[in-house]
Amino acid sequence: MSKPMTDERLKEIETDSANLHSHALRQELVDEIRRLRKELAQAQNMLADDEKWRKVQGERLAAHEKAMREAVKGEGRFSRDPLTHAENTIENMQQILRARLEES
Repeated sequence: MSKPMTDERLKEIETDSANLHSHALRQELVDEIRRLRKELAQAQNMLADDEKWRKVQGERLAAHEKAMREAVKGEGRFSRDPLTHAENTIENMQQILRARLEES
């Protein structure tokens, strides 16, 4: 049995409608917050990956700088002694070739 349409009943219907609309808006906000949190987590992961990459690149650059300093001094693997230099060159070429063969 339906209630008679009175001013009071109209107010109840308006209130119910407003509550439903309010609930729908709240749900939209909750969904938007979830989406934004997910995007934030993805951005944080990308930033962490970028920082790791930068650290690795910095370490590689430092190693290259050290090798260049040794080469300029003519020390270590970069000895200016012709026989030592030839031996080191041959060893380096062998290491490069082994690495390439292992990759294939």
